[in-house]
Formats: sequence, C-alpha cells, structure tokens
Amino acid sequence: MGKVSFRLVVAACVCLGANQAWAQDAVTVRSGVHPSYDRLVLDWPSAPTYTVAQQGNSLILTFGRPASADLAAVAGRQMPGIAAVKVLSAPSENFKLQLDIPEGARFRHFATGERVVLDVYKDKEAKPLSAQREVPPPVPAKTAEKAPAPAPASEKAAPEKAEPEKVTQAATPVPAETPAPPVSVPQEPAIASAPAPVEESTLAAPAMEPHVITLTSTKSLGLGVFERAGTLWIVVDDPDMTVPPQISGPQKDSFVAPQRVETQGGVAYHMPLPEGMHVYGEGGGLLWRIVLSPVAKELKPAVVERETADGNALRGGTLLWPLAGVRKTIDLPDPMMGDTVKVVTVSEAAQFSGPAKTFVEMRTLPSWIGMAVLPKVDDLEIKPIGEGVAVTRPEGLALSHARDVKPVELRQQTSTPVYEQPETPPEGSVPPLSRIYHFDRWEMGGLKALDENQTVLMSGMGAKDPNGKIEDLMTLAKLTLANDRGYESLGYLKVAGDALPEIQDNVEYKALRGAANALSGKYDEAIEAFSDPLVGDYGEARYWKAYTLAGLEDWQQAMETMPDNFDVLASYPVALREPLGLVMAEIALRSGDVPLAEGLLGMVETNLETMALPYNAA
Repeated sequence: MGKVSFRLVVAACVCLGANQAWAQDAVTVRSGVHPSYDRLVLDWPSAPTYTVAQQGNSLILTFGRPASADLAAVAGRQMPGIAAVKVLSAPSENFKLQLDIPEGARFRHFATGERVVLDVYKDKEAKPLSAQREVPPPVPAKTAEKAPAPAPASEKAAPEKAEPEKVTQAATPVPAETPAPPVSVPQEPAIASAPAPVEESTLAAPAMEPHVITLTSTKSLGLGVFERAGTLWIVVDDPDMTVPPQISGPQKDSFVAPQRVETQGGVAYHMPLPEGMHVYGEGGGLLWRIVLSPVAKELKPAVVERETADGNALRGGTLLWPLAGVRKTIDLPDPMMGDTVKVVTVSEAAQFSGPAKTFVEMRTLPSWIGMAVLPKVDDLEIKPIGEGVAVTRPEGLALSHARDVKPVELRQQTSTPVYEQPETPPEGSVPPLSRIYHFDRWEMGGLKALDENQTVLMSGMGAKDPNGKIEDLMTLAKLTLANDRGYESLGYLKVAGDALPEIQDNVEYKALRGAANALSGKYDEAIEAFSDPLVGDYGEARYWKAYTLAGLEDWQQAMETMPDNFDVLASYPVALREPLGLVMAEIALRSGDVPLAEGLLGMVETNLETMALPYNAA
C-alpha cells in the first residue's frame, strides 16, 4: 500500500473515531408550571445516570454520557421557580445542565425509567417533601358519570357498551366489612373498559379467597392441626391458652367462630372448614399461622417408615414418622363423633404427617401441623423417639412389608391431582398479576391484634440467634406494612438491613422497602425501588409504582404504569385497599377514564361506614 493510501486510511479512521467519540443522545426537554412548583423533564432514549449539585442559586445536573438538547421549548416560558436553563457541556463531554432557581428554594429530583424529573417549589415554608402531597378536589362516584371526558387528544374513552348506569351500580356501597369483590378491567385496543359490576361474595369455593388463622402467645406453644368430617381442629398443648385463634381475610365474618373444647394437657378449637379450601401451616413457637386457600400448595409431609418383624410374622411391626420437635400426645375427645383422637403436637409448622393413611389397627387423619391418630384398638401406643414418633402395640402392629407397600404408594402419589394456578388465563380474560406481596397472610388479625402481635414477636427475639432475630424483624416489617404502618415497617427493615447488609439486595426486601416508603410519603425513595428491574418483573408492583408516581404528581406515567387487572388490589386488607384504591381512582379521573374511576371507588366504598375520616372525605 502506498504512503498516500495509508495516510488516507489513517485519516478516515481518525475521523470515524472522532465521530464515535462525539456520538450523542438526543434529549427532549419540556417543562410544566403547577400551582406549587415548576417542573423540568428530560426524556432520554435510555435510562441515564446523573448527579445533582447546588452551587449558590444554581442547580448543576451532570449526566454519565454526552447528549444534545433543544431548549427552545423552555427558553421562552415564564416559570417563577426556574429562571434560566442552559447547557454547560461541550458536544464531546458528558451532558451538563444548569438551572437558576430563587434563593432558598426547595427542590427534588427523581428518575423513572428513561425520564429524569426535577421540581422546584415556590413555597419556601412548605412542609418537607416526604410529607407533602397535594390532593385535588374529590369527585363523588354518584356524580362522576355526569362529568365530561377531556378532549379526545388522549384517545382514552369508555367503550359505548360501558353504560354509566351499570357503572353506578358497581359503585353502590354495601354494609361495612363486606369483602371487596375482584375488579377486573379487560383490555381492548387503546381503550380501557369499566370493571364488572360488584356482586356479593359467598362462601362457595370458587368465590372464596385466602384467609389466615393466627395464634400468638408470650410463651412457646406446640400445635396439632387436622381435619375430620369437614371440621378443622386446632389443638394447643398449653391448657392456660386463653386467647382464641384470630381469623383475618376479606370474608372473615362469614366463618363460624372457633368453638373451644377442654382436654387434659391442652385446649382445642374446632370450626367448619369451607368446601374447596386447602390448608397449610406456617410459623411455630410464639406465632402460628394456618392458611386457608382455594389453591393447593405443594407440601412435603413426613414420610412414614415401617419396621416389621423378621420372616413372615403377622405382628411385631412399628410405624415411624420422622417429626422433629415432638412435644406432647394429647387425648382429644371428639364431642361430635363420641370417640377419642390422639393428637401429636409439634414445635414448628413444617412438621406434619400429611394426607390420611389407613392401617389395620389405626388410621391417621389429614394433618397439616403435627399428627392426628384415630385408634381402632385400645392398647395403641404413641411414643416420641429421638427425632420422631413411633406408633405400635405391646405385641406390635400387623403390617405389610415395605417391599409390598412401596409400589402402591408411588402409584397413589403420581395419580394424585395437583391444583395450581393456571399458567394461561381463559380466552378473553385479563391475565393474572404475578405476586410479590402476601398482605392477606401478613396482617395476622388486623389492627385489633397488631399491638399484641408486635409484643409477642419482640419479646421472643432476645433468646434467638442472629438469623432468628432477623427473621422476626422481617416478620414485623411485613406485619406493620400490611396494616398501613409504613414508618414502623421502615424501622424494622432498617434494623434488619443494618444487621445483615446482604439482605438489602434481596428483591423481596427491596419491594417491601419501596411499599413502606410509598405509604410513608417518601416517594423519592420509593421510586428507586420500583424502578429496579427485578422488582418491576412482578405485576403487583405496578400498583405501588403507580401510587408512587401519583405521589410525585407524574399523573400521565402513573396511568401508563397502572395495570389493567385489579383483582389483587381487591384482595388487599382494608387498611391498604383504601389508600391505594383512592389514588388509583384519582389517576383514572385525571386521565378522563370515568368508568374505571367509578369502579375503583365502588371497590373502596364497601367499607364507607367504618372508613377513616380522611379517606371518607377523599
């Protein structure tokens, strides 16, 4: 290659490198004037990194890469809070922007996706940002149908089939404490349709929602939980137990209150088990939860082991259940059947015998905590042995050999139907949201039991190892969050995060902290959590991100973020359903979707008579 050609190639490469080095993003800059603040918005092609520094009466925004911005849209606009906007960076430098603001003016900034927002407040004496929230005049549900929709620029209007009269019916209040029905918003191209009319729920299996039975105590308890003839039994091995089990959930008033039965060495409670409900236990020691759900959970019960006599002897067998933490065997008289059930209590919910099994001299009842045995002979013996319990007779049980029984058990296991949430929804329905919060389990009896539950958990933390203490702190954070106690939840999360910094990278921890910040009015901190891609993978988190964006007064993006399915929100405890539902309705009203707003207000109005005054007024 000649010298001239070589020089041309080098020059071309230099020019190409210079062009690549000067490659810039095109940033759209726009502004908004509001009654209490002025807003500057920078829309990037992809999410940027940036810092904000204050130098006198100027704010300097420095971004992590070069960019070009046309300031014509904001240069001539009169904004009392933002006197001037100018670019400080050269084309090859990282983008830097200067904003001149009044002396002593307060400001805030946050990023959400590709958008960076900066607000400058006009009122220097206003409340701190974390506590400030402007609430527009309320729009009552009964009159909202008369409000005209905004100009068709947004292209969002209710479909013709969603008549106002039908929506008004959906918003009609029902007596207090009536559970909110699922509110689903089917998706049509570019149109959001109204929620289905509200119908009163019943205890029928398809309409039943998850509920939780909670037992707490200041000293460790052992439990046995089983079912017999449609009746759920809860056996506690402390005869001094005086506080009955507490039921929480949207249809808790539909349940028959647990009936107490005295027994030697403990106390028992029984209640009808609604048809189609599946049971499983959680916790242990000071805090127990018995979950009733229409969807079965994959459980791992203890697998029974057989010890048989040598040869072909008819008797001499023993059944062994490897249950850790066996505490007592209680003889429970069943007043409905007139016989006695032997109940083995355990110290933690993970230890249970599972489905019923039948043998010649005894049978076990379906058990979800511990074990329940119904003897067919008078001399049946149940003995704790090491890490388990043995069932036998003085001369042994009559058992088949394990080699004969194992093939039958395997066939039974493989033929047992598994009940799971459908992976794909029925055609024409709204896809279900993926869940990350389980407030129905976490509220543990609601506000009435909140103080007692916190006391029980905190009183037992002193004797636990570090991991046990952190688990209790996380339980307290979930408990307080589910009962609309954002500041308390943040406190527990901080203590847990300080004790184990690695837990702060956990996606559930991030989601909990985001929701707690949102409920506490700390929207700047909350949006950081909900902008995390790992948290954003969960559809349920979109409720909370929309709630947070509304707190930041980014109403347009709040509407874009809000999901189309409100079934999960309708299942929230009242303490959370009210604040989130009202904000969702406000988001819908601001976007002109009156039918959706009416449906959301109807979901909240089910508790109108007992609602707190601020929510009632809103």
